Amino acid sequence: MAEWDNVVTIELRGETKTFVRIKSTKEAAKYLIEAWPGSRDAAYHDAVVACAGALRGLTNEIRVVEVLCKAASSSNLIAYDSIDAFEAEMISAIRMALDTDLQSCLEATLNKFELNSINFVEVGI
Repeated sequence: MAEWDNVVTIELRGETKTFVRIKSTKEAAKYLIEAWPGSRDAAYHDAVVACAGALRGLTNEIRVVEVLCKAASSSNLIAYDSIDAFEAEMISAIRMALDTDLQSCLEATLNKFELNSINFVEVGI
């Protein structure tokens, strides 16, 4: 089994912003069976069946990607079925974090500068 053209990235909900990247049907089957964090509902069952079928050559891998994303959605997990969508989301998150850090640094620098100016004037008197 070859790797997929598009990697499926599943964002696990929570404070930690953990992501799982799945690149093949074999990885998908293993993840579904060993580590699936979502509900084991009908969508999950469809994903397991599709993986089994694809591993036996009875189903194509495009179907596996589709049902894996549906299973994630059914469990309130976010699934990206292309690198572009995932990377766009990551770039947005990184920009927001950098903006926040830069704002904090700028405020600290300005506060320090204002205090030094006041001290300089007081020392110069």
